[in-house]
Amino acid sequence: MAGDTSSTPAPTPPREKDQITDMNPQVQVNNSDVRVTRWTLAVGDDTGEHTHEYDYVVVPITVSRMRITNADGTQATWELAPGVSYYRQAGAQHNVRNDGVDVLDFVEVELVRPAVSTQDAPEERGV
Repeated sequence: MAGDTSSTPAPTPPREKDQITDMNPQVQVNNSDVRVTRWTLAVGDDTGEHTHEYDYVVVPITVSRMRITNADGTQATWELAPGVSYYRQAGAQHNVRNDGVDVLDFVEVELVRPAVSTQDAPEERGV
């Protein structure tokens, strides 16, 4: 029937340029020393449970709130501020969820190379 549009699907609304719709990890550096990953989580998204095999540093890019659920079921909420980093040791097993009101964006730097013990480190020389 001419002019009948009932079976025509509605057009998809355009996405805003910076709209985040799902988790988007991006590995930026991956070598024998470090692995650097930028994580972008929309509100309510999570990373899925995972175990960190290396020591790591997290550098927040945005103001946000993350909820950590540990493997034993305990939870903690962290308020993040841009550039205020934190360090954790290998072995952490958890899920990270964006409990904020906007995008959670952070860089994770994993220290892949084993730490050098003070016995193996070159001697410091005074100048």
